[in-house]
Amino acid sequence: MILETKGDQGGSIGYILKKKPNAKYVKSVQDYSSKQTMHVTGLNLKHYLSLIDYFEKAELLELRQKYSPSNEDFYGRLHRPIDKIWTARGGSANYYISDGDKAKLLGILANVKDGYSLRKWLETFWLLPSHYDPMGMIFMEVGDNTTYPTYKSCHDVFDFPPPKGREYDYIVFKCDDKIKQENAAEGKETDVYYRVVDDAFDYLVRWDGDTAHIIESQSYPNYFDKVPAITNGNIYDPINKWYVSADDEITGVADQYLRDRSVLTMFKMQHGFPIKWLYGSDCPTCNGTKKVSGKNCPSCAGTGRKSKYDVSETIVVPFPKANDPMPPEYAGFYTPPIETWEMMNETIEGLFKDAHYTKWGTNQLEDNSSDQPATATGRFIDVQPVNDRLGKYTDSLEFVETWVVDKIGEFNFPATYKGCEINEGRRYLIESPDVIWKKYQDARTAGAPTTSLTFLYMQWIQAEFRSDSMELGRQVKLMKLDTFFHVSLSQAATIITNPDDYIRKIYFEEWVNQLKPNDLITKTLDELRTMRDEYLDKIVATKNDEAAKAAEKELQLQSKYAPKKQAA
Repeated sequence: MILETKGDQGGSIGYILKKKPNAKYVKSVQDYSSKQTMHVTGLNLKHYLSLIDYFEKAELLELRQKYSPSNEDFYGRLHRPIDKIWTARGGSANYYISDGDKAKLLGILANVKDGYSLRKWLETFWLLPSHYDPMGMIFMEVGDNTTYPTYKSCHDVFDFPPPKGREYDYIVFKCDDKIKQENAAEGKETDVYYRVVDDAFDYLVRWDGDTAHIIESQSYPNYFDKVPAITNGNIYDPINKWYVSADDEITGVADQYLRDRSVLTMFKMQHGFPIKWLYGSDCPTCNGTKKVSGKNCPSCAGTGRKSKYDVSETIVVPFPKANDPMPPEYAGFYTPPIETWEMMNETIEGLFKDAHYTKWGTNQLEDNSSDQPATATGRFIDVQPVNDRLGKYTDSLEFVETWVVDKIGEFNFPATYKGCEINEGRRYLIESPDVIWKKYQDARTAGAPTTSLTFLYMQWIQAEFRSDSMELGRQVKLMKLDTFFHVSLSQAATIITNPDDYIRKIYFEEWVNQLKPNDLITKTLDELRTMRDEYLDKIVATKNDEAAKAAEKELQLQSKYAPKKQAA
């Protein structure tokens, strides 16, 4: 047991609630999470838009805070490739458990909580929070004779020490209002309630400011023998001793992107409306006298001229005096400086490219060029660094999924569960089907080995039919049924030397076309191969018989019309 229930010395619950020994550490973790949360979700944006000294007045800051867009779309675009870890091909999962319990375990994993399968739960409650709340955690709750994963924010924590690996010696949670109300019946409405979890117990504690009172009716032994929680993040910062966001390295660029876009927003609001101007009259408050009640006019600041206008008004300019040059026109419209607007836009777009390159190690083509197919728009210039970074996300997913499955298996099947081995797919299919198809065609032309061609074709099938698993299965079977799949009909006559194999290649499509619509779905590969061989063998036999008869006829003709030898 890590924590003692009595006393106020180090290592006791009372000491932690009174002294909060990790207060500075927890505050730093929560501050870090708050900023990342603002960037990714836009929460509390106003707090992070501060006054730009020297250039900005307080009233302008209030407008900028009110109208500035958040960075939510910035991170949405930046995170788009991460979707590929959920659709990647390949992978396997082995559960070391008795056959009788395996089906039950898979049933639990199909609905770990509120209808979510484990993978869908991780996609919904773990992946995005791991970017903005890396020191938040997946916590295994226990109830109704089962255990299930929950997401706990680091802001729900009162105190915890730096983690060991990705696990904790203890965690003290702040209690929500519901628990406070349930326990207010004890007449201690002003007291504070905490949930304290260590390797041995899960306590509910009432704290009166001096003594920790364990509420026995809501305190339980910890089934797992350790705190059932791991950090959301997996990138450890050894200096700060906490886990940082996978977006940590681009935070500085995100700060500048947020600030620059907020300035551009105000620029557009100030200059985005053409304002009509003409020569004309005085300030409407002081009528040009510059004074009101003996003091400078508050409207024109003592100039006698109107100085503030909205877009529905007209700016009135004084007529030139006798010796002033005459204006080329007497009215017009003021339009914003387009060059400045365009440069600010380019700068903001450049910041996104910087962030994208920092995170993924490459950028994407934005415009079609003469040497690229039209469908290549938006493709990555270099796929390998993207695959490398996605591999790190997959590593983290494997660790988290394995951890949750182990906890569920150990809790529900303590006698038969012996662990699991989960390998996530790593064929991410970053490139578009058109790009992969071109690579396949180029490889065929270059005479690449059959194994390489099959690999590229499989990539194309998986990219082209990733949202249609039934058609994907049909295409894979067709590839495996065609003995000379990568040989075109025009190539067959010169490449396939066996006459029988040549006939089979020529008539393969005919066999496919006579199949029933569902044959490629409902029948196994072995059944289809048998059907194929029966059909094509008949054609081969027929063609060979026809060829034999034709050859025999030719011999007969040659014999009939061959010149006869003259007698000696």
